[in-house]
Amino acid sequence: MTTHNDGDAAAEIVDATVVSTTFPILPRRVISRENFIYTFEETLDGGVQVLLVEGKEDIGKTTLVAQFAKRYANRCISLFIRSSSRFSYDPAVILRDMCGQAHFIVSKEEYPAEADADESALQRLLYNLVKAARREGKAFYFVVDGLECLREGCAETRDVVLSLLPIGVPGFKFIITGSESVLRGYLKGIQFKEFTLPGFTLDEAIAFFDGYGLDKDTVNQLYRTFSTVPGRLESARRLLDVGIPPDALLQSLLDALPGLFEIEWRAVSQDNRLLLDLLTLVSSDPHSHTLESLERILGRGQEELRAVLKPMTFVNISEREPFTVEFVSEPFRRFAASKLSYLRDEVREKAISALFSKPESDEALALLPGYLKDAGEREKLLDYLSPQHLAAMIDKSESLAHGKGLRFGTSFNSLGISKDSDITDLSVDEVQQREGEMDEFFYHRRREHLGKRLFIESFTL
Repeated sequence: MTTHNDGDAAAEIVDATVVSTTFPILPRRVISRENFIYTFEETLDGGVQVLLVEGKEDIGKTTLVAQFAKRYANRCISLFIRSSSRFSYDPAVILRDMCGQAHFIVSKEEYPAEADADESALQRLLYNLVKAARREGKAFYFVVDGLECLREGCAETRDVVLSLLPIGVPGFKFIITGSESVLRGYLKGIQFKEFTLPGFTLDEAIAFFDGYGLDKDTVNQLYRTFSTVPGRLESARRLLDVGIPPDALLQSLLDALPGLFEIEWRAVSQDNRLLLDLLTLVSSDPHSHTLESLERILGRGQEELRAVLKPMTFVNISEREPFTVEFVSEPFRRFAASKLSYLRDEVREKAISALFSKPESDEALALLPGYLKDAGEREKLLDYLSPQHLAAMIDKSESLAHGKGLRFGTSFNSLGISKDSDITDLSVDEVQQREGEMDEFFYHRRREHLGKRLFIESFTL
């Protein structure tokens, strides 16, 4: 068991986890749980093809499987899906991410930006890995985290993601967080095993607080209070980082239970409107935000935004482009969204106004449909989803599917744009007019989705 400092970007060796667009921002100091990494390797070497890692919230599943992916970074493709970020579970993004990592493992070079990233390209890259696995006598790993956290209504997206994984193909082994129900019918005939991740041991908790000046009795009390859950112990450590004296830590935590997050939330000034707007956007949006997207919406420079967020111990900004801004955990994001719910409508209106100033920008195309749908702006939404804007969306997207609706980055289904949705309670004449416009538009268009040539013949609301 060792403690690593993963925050030193200068010392970072380029590997597949660095190439990955979804690899999580790990805490500054993490406990390497070598025994479990070894257990995972031994289990998969023993004939099991799929290892399902289960455990309660904040137990450390994401951190542990990320450590595994780092350990075997030259033989591992990793996908980390967050329910709060549609970007992270867009099939087109996942497909390009898998192509990029597979290409890097094979060639040690980044995937060319102009190269196709469709299902055919992925199959070719995976075939190269199959040959390498056979030649070297060692399997390649897939680490997939977060599938079970996808919102209701995202089952179709989950199925698309699972269909991309070469489960059952010799030469590949899988570590997937979640229960057997997450994989539905994908485990038929596949040897799999379930593993329930326990919390920290007392020795791990002591190592976790090493260097903070806590005596063993205080650590022991923290350990017992938080039921060995690493995510809760991480909250305690962040409080030490913001200056709470070690001798006052335990009492502060006990006084705050069950409102543990309230202590860190004290750093949020109710007089700092820019900070409140930032936190509202990042906590309430179903989209992943970057400094660039926040700059576009709020009209403030990236350095100013970075400076405002820096004192917030519960917010992370990735060290590499695109400089993603996210909360340290999903529970804290939900807590912040609840605290700022009174600002959500107002901030959303600001965002809509800012994005409509450049309606065909990347941020507008990605964010406006969702904002308009959430705001109940039915007419504006339908006007925005005109053939002209759809053309721009499709041209900027690698994902187009024909089902109940369309998928461009996120699907019309996820926006509620289908014949059964409330947002499309149009009159018969309106429906016929819109369907006619779409039919004429799609009659002249064809695109590839996941490597399959599609001819879209009709559009139905």
